[in-house]
Amino acid sequence: MVLGITAVLFVVMSLIGSLQVHAAERDHGQIRIVYACDNGKTRISGAWFSVLRVADVGGAKAEELRSGRISAAMLLEDYQKSGADRAWSCKTSLMGEASFENCPAGIYLIWQSGGEEQSTMFETALPFLTELPLYEEESDGWNWTPCVYPKTTRKPAEQEQNAPPDRQKPEEPQPVQEISALPERGQGTGDDSHAFWYILISAGSLCGLLTAVYRRF
Repeated sequence: MVLGITAVLFVVMSLIGSLQVHAAERDHGQIRIVYACDNGKTRISGAWFSVLRVADVGGAKAEELRSGRISAAMLLEDYQKSGADRAWSCKTSLMGEASFENCPAGIYLIWQSGGEEQSTMFETALPFLTELPLYEEESDGWNWTPCVYPKTTRKPAEQEQNAPPDRQKPEEPQPVQEISALPERGQGTGDDSHAFWYILISAGSLCGLLTAVYRRF
């Protein structure tokens, strides 16, 4: 009889424990991050992401966040100005994945809080909001382990980014000047070589004539 009562109590306690675990799982979930570029083809490792619970699922603030009246960038700026340290951080793996476990239901702010290993290749991801649980229209249900995809783009090529600015405007090429043909000697060039030879020959003839006259006398 005692053994039977003990067995019944054990079964009841096991059922109560399983119900408590199930309730805890229903109130908490997991946020998974996949950080990639090039339409998911390039996974980005070594990037730090932080999450911060900013609102309950219900309430006026949640409605403001859903309507877009309060943006993720505004929330992040306010949080950084406050100097608080209530966020959780995690680093992406070689597959570009990170996960935050045992997260209570609510609206979460997610942002990249540290550079990735390829910091010269990718821009910093923009902050964004997500909900836990996240409603999915395809399954018409609530997902307690949603997967989110931070958006990033590639940076300009390093050689283009570090190219020195043009300091001087290149000089314009000068037009080529046409060179006229050289004139022939003695034609309109002021060449007096013919007159020189004429004078020289005349002087020689005169000297010869004077010599002949001198000998004659």
